[in-house]
Amino acid sequence: MSSSGELRTAATSLVRRLKPKIVHNSSRPYPWLFVYVSEEDKKLIRELWLKNDKDLNRVEAKTQLRLRSTPEKHIAEEYVIVWTEKAGILKSPFPDRHLVIIALEDLNQDNGMPENEGPLSCGESLVLPGDRDLSFNGNGGGLAFFMLLKA
Repeated sequence: MSSSGELRTAATSLVRRLKPKIVHNSSRPYPWLFVYVSEEDKKLIRELWLKNDKDLNRVEAKTQLRLRSTPEKHIAEEYVIVWTEKAGILKSPFPDRHLVIIALEDLNQDNGMPENEGPLSCGESLVLPGDRDLSFNGNGGGLAFFMLLKA
């Protein structure tokens, strides 16, 4: 199985375990909730994503970071989130960082992705400048893995 197929399988399994545990629909100030997952689950998603050469090449080109050789040097934070139904603009959420969003299920503007981003199929990712404003339309429910990268 390819690394993207393994990531999709791991993400789908994680979503099945997490969805029943989500009980809130709003968070301040973010349009997402942080969902507790084990370090083991985070490590699995991270390692499978790092095996995906296509995504890694794209992120390294956009950020000028060498994740392939020293990922631990550049990964500042990582967590699972669920998009909420909070609409509006989030100003510069992660200054001096790059935000990698890895879809743990199919994501689009109907289940929480920022406007003008996506859609992303389960296991796909995108990278955004952390100081860029994000606009949300008020739809939620999708699960994603956030990885904050530092220089």
